[in-house]
Amino acid sequence: MTSSLTTPPSPAAWLAGLLDAIGAARRGRKWQCPVHGLKGEHSVAVSVGVRQDGHGAWLYCHAGCDLRDLLRALHLTRADLRYPPPVDPARHARAFRLVRKFPPPKAGGSPAERGFRFEAEHPYGDPKPIAWKIRMRHPSSGAKEILWESLNPSGERVPGLLGRRQVDLPLYRIADVRKAKFLDEPIVICESESSVDALNRAGIYATCWPGGAGDVPVSQLADELSGYRYAVLVPDNDEAGLRARDQIVGRVLPPERVLLGEPGEDARDILARVGGEGFRSMLMEVL
Repeated sequence: MTSSLTTPPSPAAWLAGLLDAIGAARRGRKWQCPVHGLKGEHSVAVSVGVRQDGHGAWLYCHAGCDLRDLLRALHLTRADLRYPPPVDPARHARAFRLVRKFPPPKAGGSPAERGFRFEAEHPYGDPKPIAWKIRMRHPSSGAKEILWESLNPSGERVPGLLGRRQVDLPLYRIADVRKAKFLDEPIVICESESSVDALNRAGIYATCWPGGAGDVPVSQLADELSGYRYAVLVPDNDEAGLRARDQIVGRVLPPERVLLGEPGEDARDILARVGGEGFRSMLMEVL
């Protein structure tokens, strides 16, 4: 393919031009995702930026799509993040038939501009936080939105995960988990940071993972808790939570160490219903 460029653009600028060329809608510094954003209603989710070392670009989907899938959808390789193809992005899009008809993205604006309000944030990292999961909620509809912030190599707290995957972050409150193991205390594995924090306030050690029921880091849970006799799983009693339970049981802990609440309940709901002492009694029944 003959080059149509005289002065090659920066890799980040080339990627931005390619996302424009394939038809992805842009809002601010994000585009629709060529992997998950082709059907239904989605927020703009893909960010492009310059690597901290200045050599190349990074490409990241805030909805969790894998980089390999993003590159495949754009007919690129990892090497292209440093040295883009020597053609205009629009020509690359035409040559590989990448132009798509994306559905209209969700209404634009920041969460605050769309009426969402800060509810809580949860730090991830050991021994110091490297990422923060921020939960926003709409006061009238009750809708929830999750944002991430993390530390860049300069130690600045910036939006997004900067190429990290949620599944690669440590378990929530991992230092407490290790402390509980040292003390031979029960540890609850549940699905949400809000449940972990509520249990912690009741004096019960607990942990979860950042991705929720749809993204269970089974290997990491096994590394930390497999073989620990006082670990108890308290899954959400819904369809997604039971699927997560089935991934964990057998690989992390045995089936008898599962505490299931009433239909629709999560660990925090059980705690609110029975209280701290009642919850501890229920743990003792399965240990």
